[in-house]
Amino acid sequence: MGREVSEKIVDFVKSSLPEMEEIQSINSLDKLMIAVKTYLSDDTEGIRLYDKLCIEVDTIKRKAKKEKWEELIESGRMGYQATLMNLRNFLKYNVGMEHIQKVANFLSTPAQVLKSKMFPFRYLSAYRALHGNAINITPSRGFGGLGGGSSYSSYSRSFGKPTDVTGFDLEKVKVLCDALESAAVASINNVDMFVEDQEVLIACDVSSSMFAQLSRNSSITNYDVGLFMGLLLKKKSPGSTIGIFGNDWKVKDDLDKYGALEGVSYLYSIEGEVGYSTHGYKVLEYANQGHKYDRIMMFTDGQMYDDNRGNSIPQLWAKYKENNPQAKLYLFDLVGYRGQPIEIGKNDAYLISGWSNEIFSVLKNLEDGKSALENINSIEL
Repeated sequence: MGREVSEKIVDFVKSSLPEMEEIQSINSLDKLMIAVKTYLSDDTEGIRLYDKLCIEVDTIKRKAKKEKWEELIESGRMGYQATLMNLRNFLKYNVGMEHIQKVANFLSTPAQVLKSKMFPFRYLSAYRALHGNAINITPSRGFGGLGGGSSYSSYSRSFGKPTDVTGFDLEKVKVLCDALESAAVASINNVDMFVEDQEVLIACDVSSSMFAQLSRNSSITNYDVGLFMGLLLKKKSPGSTIGIFGNDWKVKDDLDKYGALEGVSYLYSIEGEVGYSTHGYKVLEYANQGHKYDRIMMFTDGQMYDDNRGNSIPQLWAKYKENNPQAKLYLFDLVGYRGQPIEIGKNDAYLISGWSNEIFSVLKNLEDGKSALENINSIEL
């Protein structure tokens, strides 16, 4: 195709652009560009003209979609979940700061959080999409499967790779991330667990098997569940003690300076600090060093080991109960099909297996002394 013909086609499209700035015309514009590409792809000059035209067309499309998003935000017609799911679109189409602030206020208002019944992990996923803390987990051959808690070598992980935020206004990103943090902390009120003045020891398993995903289509891992819930519970009960365990147990006093979402990022950054085995008994060794707690909560996948000196969770828990008869032990087995590390129901030790939004409702019922049947009947289907 000759240069003159190519230029005439481009001029025709450009003359049509002002009429296609409305959002309802975008589909027609896309179809037109497909046809134009067919005509202009015959020679180098045509391809060059097409590439330049694409830049102008993209500007038109972004402007139209920006106005549409701003209109939706202003109208209040978008529900809570839809708003949460479209945060990247607001940034992609450069929605104005005034509207970004409206979105942030909407998401972080405690009444809206409570009304949404949104579970905390939704905020973690949204935060990662905005903040650039993407986690890629790829099972390798020869070890377990997703959710199977394979050995450390069976997963290829990368954390902290920046999400593509090219062109995003970082001030807007910060406003939205701050709103997500406020919403996540407020969402813990949707989890009816214990009163704020109780002394609680929160222990998060950071062993290798915890990096299994909750499901094949989920970006959330057991590691995320344990860390994030531990951090949120710490926010709800400031007097609590939180730590991580692998080969060793370590109290993390420095977590108070982080938000719950940022805290998960920090804990990923120190991955391996306590090793990759699962010596859960060391949590109870620490508790037995004169520490008094009303509740000890361990988030794990249930793959835990004793030492070769006879130290075990049952022995150490029995010892702890002698001096702290009011204490209760809750083991959250996030996988749900492993063996029991302790005899359940004895000495106020409880194993809660699997993971769903109803786990903490069941826990609250146990705290209130309800039976297993009453627990089942209390779950709304």
